[in-house]
Amino acid sequence: MKMTKSKTKELQARAMELVQIRPMSDGANELISQAIEQHGFPNRVKAFQFLQDTDQLIGVDIGGESLNDKEVIAALIREFGCHRDTARYHVAKAARRKRHPDWQPPPHGGKRPGAGRKPDYVLDVVNSRAIVSRKVDGQFGLLEYSAAVNWHELEGRAVAAVAEQGGAINISGQYHCPAELAETAVWDNDED
Repeated sequence: MKMTKSKTKELQARAMELVQIRPMSDGANELISQAIEQHGFPNRVKAFQFLQDTDQLIGVDIGGESLNDKEVIAALIREFGCHRDTARYHVAKAARRKRHPDWQPPPHGGKRPGAGRKPDYVLDVVNSRAIVSRKVDGQFGLLEYSAAVNWHELEGRAVAAVAEQGGAINISGQYHCPAELAETAVWDNDED
């Protein structure tokens, strides 16, 4: 039987009502509060992750496990006539939501690295040289960018700009070209 959206919402709401999570111990709560105070974390989740990453929660009762999974799964199957896997999915989702009530899913859309139009100016790093380059209209692939006439003069500043971006001249690739370098560059077809 395929479930409708409204039935799925009812199933999830019922799972949220029934699932019981063992609460975090006072010791763990105290450590999280101290981490927020000392390091200025924006929320408890970030502080908890920091404490886990630095092994400060070893031997501390952090709680969080579900206490009644099997009973809730059986109840959901009885009440909604759903498949066991569907009930297990909703119980796990309800447990996650109860463990982390302030968590929000990431928003859809936004900027992704590498998406969108290619930049007009780049710093091409090839063979341990940093070259100020400009996009050539109608060209694709290896010939998509051409070097500035005075790239040799600008190379020192280009190397510094690559280093500021976390790269190095021994790591081939294309890097963001700062506006001052693009303005200083001289191109073959410039009228100036």
